[in-house]
Amino acid sequence: MIGALAFAWLAAAPARAQAVGVGTGIGPDAFLYSDDREKKKPSPIMPMGLAVSLAFDATTWAAVQTSTNPAADLSALVKRGYYKLELIEAVLVASKAKAPLKDIVALHDKGKTLREVAKTRDVDFDPLYEEALRVDERVTGELLPEIMSVRGAPKEQAQKPQRERKRRRVPKESP
Repeated sequence: MIGALAFAWLAAAPARAQAVGVGTGIGPDAFLYSDDREKKKPSPIMPMGLAVSLAFDATTWAAVQTSTNPAADLSALVKRGYYKLELIEAVLVASKAKAPLKDIVALHDKGKTLREVAKTRDVDFDPLYEEALRVDERVTGELLPEIMSVRGAPKEQAQKPQRERKRRRVPKESP
């Protein structure tokens, strides 16, 4: 009898090891519905990133190979410390060089100036800088104020006086 139990225990050991190997890729949250899992919240879009993304057309964004939401990509660069003119120059360098924006940004992050990056990509930086100033003027003067403006109620509603509430008089009880 003890021999049979020992044999059963030895025979079950390899099967038990296999069962552990099968289930290691599945955690307790694998069976939860998608509503129960933690959802990764997208980072908020910065007004500067949105304004610069609106300054260029869809053809430019396709040429520099950004994601489907260029405002999110530019907002990530703003959070990393890029200034408005740097964003515009980087997009223009990538567009003129027909290179992905992430490659231009990677070279700039390694310490090269955007002028040096443009030179390595055979792009003349001086006319590009003039164009960047024009785009910057449009972003600052037109797009960013429009994004940052808060719209209130129409003037007709704002001028109407509020209705005054009438108090009801409660008669005093006589003794």
